[in-house]
Amino acid sequence: MYNTMNFFANLLILIISAALGYFLYPHIFNSDGSSDANIEQVQVYGPDGKMTLEIDMDDIGELPAEVRIIRPVKVMQNEGSMAIQLEKGAKAKVTGYEAGLLSITDMTGKFSAQVSYKDTDFTKEVGKMKLNEILGVKTETDFGSVAKEEPAMVEEEPEVEEVAPEPVAETGPLTTELSEADLIATIQASIKAKAVSEFGFDGVTNWEVGEKETISDTEYQIGFATYEKETIFGNQPVIAKALVRNGEVSSWVYAKSGLPIP
Repeated sequence: MYNTMNFFANLLILIISAALGYFLYPHIFNSDGSSDANIEQVQVYGPDGKMTLEIDMDDIGELPAEVRIIRPVKVMQNEGSMAIQLEKGAKAKVTGYEAGLLSITDMTGKFSAQVSYKDTDFTKEVGKMKLNEILGVKTETDFGSVAKEEPAMVEEEPEVEEVAPEPVAETGPLTTELSEADLIATIQASIKAKAVSEFGFDGVTNWEVGEKETISDTEYQIGFATYEKETIFGNQPVIAKALVRNGEVSSWVYAKSGLPIP
């Protein structure tokens, strides 16, 4: 009787171990006996401490609702659009996964893109979900240090070489130099006269005087106007630079890229 009970006890332990192994390491149980190549190992925290799970990246199953960006990555909304930089620590909603590419949207749902799952904590989120499924307990994935506040997804201007404006007068040194007060008044008058269409006088939050610059052998006084530009992620501050030649505004350009402002 003892041997029979011992046999059934060992058999029960074997069945439980095999079932747990199937969930933890499904690639071992392929019907053809082969092992999957696309396996990721991830560490999660369960009731007994840190555990290592193996994730079959070709058979994810249920997707996590959200992920965090773990390294800065630039993406394009569509062909010909400006690059969007996703900063480390930013959260995004998951909308799909296929062949190593993760489809995401920003938390407002206004922006969508595809990124490599390796640029996110996707595998850790999947591992946490699988352990929850196996053990039926709440676990926490070891995210390491992440920012408490979500960094903004920044819409960047294209990186281009500075473009020299067309001079309004002869090249060379200035023949008329404005005082700081007169320079501010001059660039304000230019905006009031609708020298650019992208922003208006009421939209400027700060006016400043910069150092003189020489571009293509032509000397300019410099003024700055900071304004808010609406993007898909809300209003973002933009600095416009006025190139003033002999008392007149020659042109307005983006301070960062040097491109003309429409």
